[in-house]
Amino acid sequence: MARDISGWNELLIKEAEDTGLKPQMEPLIPLEFFRVKLGLYFLTEFMPSQLVTVLRKVLDGYLSAAGPESAPLVRNLRRRMGPTARGSEWKVRLNEYCKIPAHLRMFELETPDSRRVVHGSVFRPRGSAVLPGRAKAY
Repeated sequence: MARDISGWNELLIKEAEDTGLKPQMEPLIPLEFFRVKLGLYFLTEFMPSQLVTVLRKVLDGYLSAAGPESAPLVRNLRRRMGPTARGSEWKVRLNEYCKIPAHLRMFELETPDSRRVVHGSVFRPRGSAVLPGRAKAY
């Protein structure tokens, strides 16, 4: 029986709404904001310094993240990210994520003067005191 993973972000979304941060997350809605961050968290934890385009290859099964034992983790990641991880949506959402104020983002482009995601883009963790429950949820 599959584990229900549909509500992984409910507390995060509620916290964003309760603290008044939701408008600052635009152009993303909170659900998309947390999905993007989940993907970036996975990349920085399991494939540090890899291009953001690698995530699509991992989720599609063309590339292994950390050997065969990572298959259940990748499967859950794919489900939790939903449409955010599909096709060109990933790059579109990453570009929208870059428009969000820096104090809300846990990740930044490795090239600080760049505000657009290109084929060779790499994200790195930057830390953020806002919404402290995020890392635990990811």
